[in-house]
Amino acid sequence: MKQEKMASKPFHEPTPMAGNGMSAEGLDAVTSNLQNLMYSTEIGYIHLDKNLSIQFFTPAATDVFNLIQQDVGRNIEHITSKVLNDDVIAEIKRVNNGNPTPDKRITLPGGNVYLRRILPYKDLKGFKIGVILTFVDVTDLSKAEATARNNAERVELATATASIGIWEWNLETNQVYWDAEMFKIYGIQPTKNGYVDYTDWSTAVIPEDLPNQEKQLLRSLDKNEMLERSFRIKRRDDGQVRTVMAVETVRKDGHGKNISIVGINRDITEQLSAFERDALLAAIVRNSNDGILTKDPDGRITSWNEGATKILQYTKEEIVGHNVRMLIPEPLLIEEENILKRIKSGEIVADFQSQRRRKDGKVMDVSISVFPVFDGQNKVETIASIIRDTTDNNRIQARLQEADKLESLGVMAGGIAHDFNNLLTGILANISIALPEAKSKPCIAESLEEIRKASQQAAELCRQMLTYAGKAESSLSLLDLNALTAN
Repeated sequence: MKQEKMASKPFHEPTPMAGNGMSAEGLDAVTSNLQNLMYSTEIGYIHLDKNLSIQFFTPAATDVFNLIQQDVGRNIEHITSKVLNDDVIAEIKRVNNGNPTPDKRITLPGGNVYLRRILPYKDLKGFKIGVILTFVDVTDLSKAEATARNNAERVELATATASIGIWEWNLETNQVYWDAEMFKIYGIQPTKNGYVDYTDWSTAVIPEDLPNQEKQLLRSLDKNEMLERSFRIKRRDDGQVRTVMAVETVRKDGHGKNISIVGINRDITEQLSAFERDALLAAIVRNSNDGILTKDPDGRITSWNEGATKILQYTKEEIVGHNVRMLIPEPLLIEEENILKRIKSGEIVADFQSQRRRKDGKVMDVSISVFPVFDGQNKVETIASIIRDTTDNNRIQARLQEADKLESLGVMAGGIAHDFNNLLTGILANISIALPEAKSKPCIAESLEEIRKASQQAAELCRQMLTYAGKAESSLSLLDLNALTAN
């Protein structure tokens, strides 16, 4: 149990030292005043003689040792410390034997921290006649230091994670300090104390960028304003050209005098490249003739490009926020639900033929590709769709199919005409042989002549069919339409 602190009277009255012309009463008064002064502070104090017997102690000493008033005169070795596994007795003996011991922070079970100091006690002639222990409560200081360390560790972790380098230019000493991340950014071997020369920075900056950067740095100093800038550097270790973003501000002392410039550097090469890629992709999407839109997993439209407006007539302002179902003809809603299920499972659906309803109500043929966009947890965050108007393509495809049919018909007709023409050739040959023999029989001759004329007409029809099928020789000639119409 913590002892009651007594500030009105000492625990022990030490024997006054007479001499130097001072009366015993006067020395007692001085001693009493000194003791009262010590009692009024919160500093723990224990005075031991050369045999390590307790001469007196202040109430604050009971925070560290289990002391009561009756312990005055007892050997300190018989008193227990409240500090776990305390080595204080060994340190006291070491000092008593003439060997100094460093100050030490000790922690009590309740968490309070004390700074313990053990010193030899000497008389006026300088002879060691005992040991003095002092205890100062530094709990608040230790907490503040721990907080500062934790904050420093957090800052170091944050800067390392974000690849942010911190530097400081001391305007009084003209020294420049870099943290570890700064050396990493510039590809320079870290120095022992973190200090660098101005040329370590200036020679790393691309020459075309350096004059403007120096000008902006001086501007920050002259106008006492926070400045953000970016420039290119060439790393010393691998020769890579990187882009660095820098921010700095001026630090002042209590009188408003500039004492240093503190800044950060960050390698933004990858971010800049990503930004440029994003800008390129945005330009492609913006100027594409295809309709490109995104929607959330529930089907609510979140973006809409000009190509989609051209195809489906809705503007971005009219359509964003609405469900994509408003564009789908009712008979195809089930198809859309099936597509969404496949996309949510991570599947890509490419170039499926479907139909969509325009703003004017007209249903048009489209080709649609749908694919998922995942978040950091590999979950479908957004669904993107590319819509292409296939109305004209379908019309052309229909005409091509019709042409294919006609071509097939022509091939078939040509084959039939060719075979039939061979038959007609035999018939005409036989008629040519039979006609001279039938002159004596007019009826037969007349019938053969009719057969010959019919066969010649059939042969002409076959020739035309072969010409249509592209299997007969043909020749081009000029035709006078005036003369033809005149007849």
